[in-house]
Amino acid sequence: MGNIEVSEHGNEILMQANMQDALRIQLKHLIRKYRPSWSYLLHKGRKEAFQYFPPNVKQCFKEAELINSYEPAVIEWWDQLAFIARKNQEDNKLRIGRAGEELSLQYEKNRTGKNAVWQSIESNLSGFDILSCVSSSDASPLCIEVKATTYTDLFPFYLTRNEWSVAETSQQFYFHLWILGECPELYIVDKNNIESHIPFNKGNGTWESVKITFDIETLKEISIKGQ
Repeated sequence: MGNIEVSEHGNEILMQANMQDALRIQLKHLIRKYRPSWSYLLHKGRKEAFQYFPPNVKQCFKEAELINSYEPAVIEWWDQLAFIARKNQEDNKLRIGRAGEELSLQYEKNRTGKNAVWQSIESNLSGFDILSCVSSSDASPLCIEVKATTYTDLFPFYLTRNEWSVAETSQQFYFHLWILGECPELYIVDKNNIESHIPFNKGNGTWESVKITFDIETLKEISIKGQ
């Protein structure tokens, strides 16, 4: 017969002074490993998150006394899990963004017959993601900022001040907006169609990032190419 050994996480649970603390440890390990669909809510605060939890998850949190207590250990638990939730969310955004960039690289190769430069891999300070050229017969540089989403009815994205500054000063600059799915859809938008959505600095304030949201019908109207 084989031997059964308690894992490192199992030992940590067994070392807890009471079942309440053991349950808190179990919840933390479960969220870290499996990233359940509700875990992205944790960084919004416990009251905001709790109202959207499934009933069985609510019960676990109640039994672990993670809902109403202000004990230091409880606050620390929420802070740790909020950090994990934010990191998971950023990781997911990065994966979606990279998927869009890869699609743009292939699109540009098909369009021009030349390999574009994946600029965001080389430097995240450039203010654009892909360096291509105007056409197969025109080697003039074309800068492309890529945004991607998994939404199907709206296209929200964030634009930084640095990205817009580069767009403003570049002779050729396009935005590639990808809706990801089984058949990814590309909308190519000229910088002139973005300009009206850029905020102004007022007083001593300086804008650093702006959220822009297009509905799909608007994208179809302003896109140089839609597929």
